[in-house]
Amino acid sequence: MSNFSPAESSIYLENKSFCDNLVDEFDVLKLNYSGYCDSYGYKVTTNINVDGLHFFLEFEKNQSTQGQGLFWYPRSINLISTLFKVTGLKKQKTFSFGDIWIIRLFRKKNNLIKSDSSEVYSYIIENNIERLVLKNGRLTIRTYDFQKMPSVVIDKLKPLLQILR
Repeated sequence: MSNFSPAESSIYLENKSFCDNLVDEFDVLKLNYSGYCDSYGYKVTTNINVDGLHFFLEFEKNQSTQGQGLFWYPRSINLISTLFKVTGLKKQKTFSFGDIWIIRLFRKKNNLIKSDSSEVYSYIIENNIERLVLKNGRLTIRTYDFQKMPSVVIDKLKPLLQILR
């Protein structure tokens, strides 16, 4: 169930339009979902099981203001992101992209074979992935690039999942 906080705003109407499209697809796929939508953004989550894999999808947009005060005007920052978590991968490979360098120092080395590694990197570049972590059969991806419907997201993930299975 999604909570809507209506407002007379073109930004709200844009956010609501995206959330309505998401909810329509969730209803067609008979998925449970939760979240909210207002003038500042939205956050909608769902779980999907496809081909023996469990997908957690989170679509988020939020807006914050910074620099309030007498001499600085408030600036608005928009964050639009999609988070994917996929569990059920059989191979126990480890791969990490997008971590802060200090975290990489203490993390185990990547153990993907070289050909798989290059295919994963090309997927990261093609899809503008901000962060990708594969550990213990669980894949986590965050991107700030595309906000698509769940079926499109899963279709875009299939080539990567073929490499990692």
